[in-house]
Amino acid sequence: METLKRYWITLINAISTQSSLPIDQIINSVYRNEFFHAVGYENPDVFALRWLRVCKWEINDAVQKMIKMLKWRHEWGVQALVAQGESGLSYEEIKTGKCFLMGHDKAGRPINYISAKDHINGQFPHEITQKLTVLTMETVRKLIEAPVETNTIVFDLSGFRLKNMDYQHIKFFINLIENYYPELLGQVIILNAPWIFYGCWTIISKWLDPTLRDEIRFVKNEVELAQHIDPSALPRRLNGAQPDFEYIGPTADDDAMIATIRADAQGKAKA
Repeated sequence: METLKRYWITLINAISTQSSLPIDQIINSVYRNEFFHAVGYENPDVFALRWLRVCKWEINDAVQKMIKMLKWRHEWGVQALVAQGESGLSYEEIKTGKCFLMGHDKAGRPINYISAKDHINGQFPHEITQKLTVLTMETVRKLIEAPVETNTIVFDLSGFRLKNMDYQHIKFFINLIENYYPELLGQVIILNAPWIFYGCWTIISKWLDPTLRDEIRFVKNEVELAQHIDPSALPRRLNGAQPDFEYIGPTADDDAMIATIRADAQGKAKA
């Protein structure tokens, strides 16, 4: 408790310094807004503990990483992306099924499935794929329910070819996990990896923090996968009971309704 108390005091002072505002006025700073939206999904102390643990309880290091995260969220426009939702992405890319959320593993963690064969390097602009990844991370955070604090990612490498390998995006994802969403990953399952992937893994593994690398499990097939995720929660493509992912985009009426809601919200904000 004493460490948390000192952390919050140090963070408030740091925000005051970064925003050049007195402590009693930091409520008006962009850092305050970004912090509010970043923490909004979970208990603030749980959120703070993620940074403290990843920094081995060094308060000043944890605060500086938090400030870096707030700057990134502001510069990257994370909250605007969340507000836009899928309309800020490429519907065609979502339809590929390369990335979707479905069910929970045996530890109660929400699952993010990545289908490698459905990602072709260069098919869509990198910045749009990055937005899809960030929005997925933000959505995952909403799906986590106490006492669970992490999620699971399943990389399904069935049908993987070298055209599916995207080192640029892998680096982007690792940077997200290690610097902006620390301690969010509880387990990473690499499923059905073909022999050609292991050459790629030799490169990728060198980019990973040892802590993150320890959370990765190579699973040979769906039988082994069932040890981690009950078949009742798996999609049919992985011999599960759930329907396979199919994205149904918004209709013209849906888009019109969303535009009206946003215009109304903007009008109220100006008023």
